[in-house]
Amino acid sequence: MSLLSVRHLTVSFGAVDAVAGISFDLDRGRVLCVVGESGSGKTVAALAVPRLLPAPARITGRVLFDGEDLTAAAERRLRDIRGRRIGVVFQDPASALNPVLRIGDQVDEALRLHDRATTRRQARSRTLALLELVGVTDPQRRAEQYPHQWSGGMRQRALIAIALANDPDLVIADEPTAALDATVQAQVLRVLADARADRGCAVLLITHDLGVVADLADDVVVMYAGRIVEARPASALFTDRQHPYTRTLLDSRPVWAERVERLRSTPGSLPDPRHPPAGCAFHPRCVEADARCAAERPVLLEVAAGHRTACHHRGDR
Repeated sequence: MSLLSVRHLTVSFGAVDAVAGISFDLDRGRVLCVVGESGSGKTVAALAVPRLLPAPARITGRVLFDGEDLTAAAERRLRDIRGRRIGVVFQDPASALNPVLRIGDQVDEALRLHDRATTRRQARSRTLALLELVGVTDPQRRAEQYPHQWSGGMRQRALIAIALANDPDLVIADEPTAALDATVQAQVLRVLADARADRGCAVLLITHDLGVVADLADDVVVMYAGRIVEARPASALFTDRQHPYTRTLLDSRPVWAERVERLRSTPGSLPDPRHPPAGCAFHPRCVEADARCAAERPVLLEVAAGHRTACHHRGDR
């Protein structure tokens, strides 16, 4: 049984479906990357798993975590699971950390919240070990500092330490390196990779960076306009490009060995979620679109073992 099994997940804000009936699985010890343009529904889908979306979000479908349906769980039960069995690394550490509390106190709190028997001394010892684990030098001194005294990359490490504090089974990381330079990004991603390797936790990683997918992912889900258009093992993503949208994402990556005047990009923009187009949502931007694409929405079907794609032209390649 998969650790996380999402079935027909829909997230609505009023009459708008930000996520529309997606399904995927994530096994223990594996990294699943969810990719797509900004506005494709990646973050909404990820935060719907532990039900961290604020009102007026309405979640339907099933989110089975270790066999338990979180969509039907009481808030008290969710509070017990969040932080203890599911850790979350948010995109913006500046807003996720409390600016008036020392870093060490915030990690301590994550520990003691889920284990009331933990003493302050025990929590601080564990906090220092966690800060060292995520690459913070001189953790004893750093633990006494406030978030504004840490760089963006260091604050992100603090969030990872908080997410890992209780040895969770699943870590959800929402664009954890979006605002970091390439060197710090690599260091932060290595921390997540080490956590997966050392602790066996699963990682649900939201990203728009295909380089991150190549470095870290076991499996990948490509989202567009709130739906999954392709899902497959990451190892095959870069060599066998089935869906036209996946191909445009891969083609937009800079190739360092080539000198070009302009980077490639996907023409057009995401559709207005209030007025989605008929048929395939990608058809207004797709060079392969025909009359059927404009009239009929393609179904996400398995085309090979572990590979699903939603395209009317899937058999033409």
